[in-house]
Amino acid sequence: MATSRRRRATVMFASAAMACAVHAGHTATAGADAPVAPWRGHEPARSPNPCAGAPITPMQLTGDWRMGAGPQVTTLGADGTLRAERTDGGVTTGTWTYSEAEFSPAKDSIPPEAGKQCVIWFNTPKAAPPVFAPWRLSGDTLELSLVGRGNTVVWHRP
Repeated sequence: MATSRRRRATVMFASAAMACAVHAGHTATAGADAPVAPWRGHEPARSPNPCAGAPITPMQLTGDWRMGAGPQVTTLGADGTLRAERTDGGVTTGTWTYSEAEFSPAKDSIPPEAGKQCVIWFNTPKAAPPVFAPWRLSGDTLELSLVGRGNTVVWHRP
């Protein structure tokens, strides 16, 4: 069973073909005076240019995105801030991190050879953040693969 999971994870990461430099965790302020800290326990080694060698760079991820045809907008700030509209009309704030998979919350579910590939995750009050491997960026469409599950999520620029 574990071997089968490892093979699936290896195939998923190999298909993504990602490689990157080490990323410094973002710390940002959400709202007027509510500081948001980076995800606890996942502080990567520091680099002045995070994931610079990856086919999809951090700057390409910044901006407004919609999942599918939904009306909710998720904004990834260049300073690491996250603002996501929820289906109930509320807003979730936090930070986002683009880093090597070995520093992500999903580090225990990936094969060792995939540890240097860049992934993105959202640091919010939610207990276990999903971790995504950017799969493909074309025009205003970004495809992300959910690490550990292989589901593909498609985001579009509004």
